[in-house]
Amino acid sequence: MPFFILESSVKSFDRKYLHKPSVLSGFPSEIVGFLGLKLKAIVKPIWMYYFDSVIKSLNTLKTIIALIAVVLLNGCAEKHNDSGFLNELQSPVNQIVGGTELTSSKLIDSLFVLVVSDNNGTPQICTGTFITPKHILTAAHCVIGSVDSISLVSGVKPLDSEEGATLTAIKIDKNVHYNEKSVQERNDIAIITIAEEVKLNKNDFPKLPSQSMIKAMNQAQSFAFMAVGYGKTTSIVDNETRTEGILRAVHLQTSTKSETVFNVDQSSGKGVCYGDSGGPALKNYKKNLYLLGIASGIYDVNGEAQADECKQGALYMNIAPHIAWIKSVIE
Repeated sequence: MPFFILESSVKSFDRKYLHKPSVLSGFPSEIVGFLGLKLKAIVKPIWMYYFDSVIKSLNTLKTIIALIAVVLLNGCAEKHNDSGFLNELQSPVNQIVGGTELTSSKLIDSLFVLVVSDNNGTPQICTGTFITPKHILTAAHCVIGSVDSISLVSGVKPLDSEEGATLTAIKIDKNVHYNEKSVQERNDIAIITIAEEVKLNKNDFPKLPSQSMIKAMNQAQSFAFMAVGYGKTTSIVDNETRTEGILRAVHLQTSTKSETVFNVDQSSGKGVCYGDSGGPALKNYKKNLYLLGIASGIYDVNGEAQADECKQGALYMNIAPHIAWIKSVIE
């Protein structure tokens, strides 16, 4: 089962390229904060060399990762009840084939970040999401190098204009258990700390799911979410047309899941692609955004490679096992 990361490489990198993230426009107001992810992982990681992210929809993916019974998190009982979250998870969503460009706004321009890393002289792009005014959540494979090798630019089309804000990374925390050769124990998650704070209200940032929400995620046979990212819309390269570097969002549905990962069948042409690595799986619930997962890669289904690799399977890191670690970094 070949697996590919969803980062995308860039032929050369300067401010011009930093200002071209993929954008999804005309998105429903209730999900205005969601961006379209693209990832490719072999799992091929879906960072994108140049601009390879693609957002494609998912059908039922033949199980490459067996459904595992989820062990509920231990801890004190919560004072609130999120029983309605299970119904929300399983409710149908509007299908947007190929993803939708997001419209520029203060929230969207500040909440998502194009992550550019230097991989042996080749710039690679990924997607990141602010979870606090100073912390960006992304995939571990997107930040392999030092802080000095990372460039961050916010905005809907950061590579196409001078409007995107350039941010300064001062620290990178990667999950120490990150294992690129594993699927279930991949732990492909990292946090970038920046020098300056973004100017957003506390409630604008995606929240981590509560224990009762995690229980609902475990109970749901499948759940819908919004993917956001700067990735390509196809893995088929066209040197004359660049589709990455624009912020897009797309509604997806899990095909299989476990307590550590969940998968999406992208054979219908909707999902994530190169450049979407590190992008969030988001859910709108009671007027708040919740971050349920992180895009990690794409893979061949049953070893049957497709001409467009992004029409195969996508792998996400389930955020639940990483909540304690995330809090230890940001608090």
